[in-house]
Amino acid sequence: MALGLIFSSINTTEALAASGSCSTAAAVAGICTNAQTSNNSVNVWGRTTIPGGSSSVVAPAGRTTNSRPAVVTPVYFPSSLAFRCLGLVSPSPQCRKTPATPAPAPVTYAPITLSDLANFVPQSASLTSQPRGWTVVNLNTNFIAGASTHVVGGSLFGRSAEVRFTPHAYDWNYGDGGTQTTSVAGARWDALGLREFSPTSTSHVYGSEGSFSTSVTVRYGAEYRVGGGAWIPVSGEVSSAATSTVVIVQSADTVLAARDCTAGRTAPGC
Repeated sequence: MALGLIFSSINTTEALAASGSCSTAAAVAGICTNAQTSNNSVNVWGRTTIPGGSSSVVAPAGRTTNSRPAVVTPVYFPSSLAFRCLGLVSPSPQCRKTPATPAPAPVTYAPITLSDLANFVPQSASLTSQPRGWTVVNLNTNFIAGASTHVVGGSLFGRSAEVRFTPHAYDWNYGDGGTQTTSVAGARWDALGLREFSPTSTSHVYGSEGSFSTSVTVRYGAEYRVGGGAWIPVSGEVSSAATSTVVIVQSADTVLAARDCTAGRTAPGC
């Protein structure tokens, strides 16, 4: 059972006796004799004594007339008693504890969204084809989008900020009804180590002659930072304006020629 308040001085006894108050706590502690004083007499349990004279004090059962000690022996109280932390003389260390100041709640801010970055516009991609500007019916035409990671500066909520755009996807429209989405921008045949008219991840086959406007839209992932801090990703993607190019599709006949007809039109078979 926990121990609490300790009374260690006669001063407490004198103070409680002089006040004429005898609370339950004081009575249990043995520091209150139920004595009331006046200028020239002391009333002890209903009997009056006069200083310097004789007295016929009768103590209640279990007490004696000298039961009021000169020094109060330390008294320990069970923690269950209500007066344990009243602080009458010297409260226990548990009662002296100052409540800890609660930590302030963390400040949270709404996350930045793509709408907050409306003033930061990514660059448009370039678009080229192989063969350049023309192609042959039923053969693969290779398309290459020029897009890369780049940073756009500006102001965000009144502070200097930057947004970094990274291409994630490419939406192709080949102008004849054919479409596809790729995760790569495409590359030249020679860079891929392929022969001309070979299929690639971004190539397309036109089935008829004509002039077709081919376009590509690049979708970028976005990150931002303020004041040169760390990059923070933003949920979603930003699409750049579509870039287009015109491709003329023609038929071609296969013939035998003495040499390259491009170099010499007068060669037999050209």
